[in-house]
Amino acid sequence: MAETYSDSGTMVQEQGDLAPAADKLRDAASFIHENAERLPGGERVSELAHGAASRMEAAADYVGDRKFADMWDDLESCIRAHPAKSLLGAVAVGFLVGRAFRSRG
Repeated sequence: MAETYSDSGTMVQEQGDLAPAADKLRDAASFIHENAERLPGGERVSELAHGAASRMEAAADYVGDRKFADMWDDLESCIRAHPAKSLLGAVAVGFLVGRAFRSRG
C-alpha cells in the first residue's frame, strides 16, 4: 500500500517499486538500438537514435535504483540549483502540452 506524507505543504505519494517503469524504458531502448540502422536518414540519424537509446538506458538505471521520494528530492535540488532553466523547461513543456491538446480538439 502506498503511503502519503506531507512535504513542504505538498502531498507526495511514495511509490515503492519503480522496477516496472525501468523495465519498460530498457525494453524501449533495446528496440531502438536493434532498429536504429533501419531508420531513414542515414548514419547521422542512426547515431542519434543510438544516443537516445543510451540515455533511455541511463534513465532506466536511475529509475530502477530509486524510490519516488528520492527522485522528488533530486528534482527539487535540480530546480533550486537551476531556477531559470527549470522555469524555461516548464514553459516549454506547458507549450507542448497545450499544442497537443489544441491539435486534438
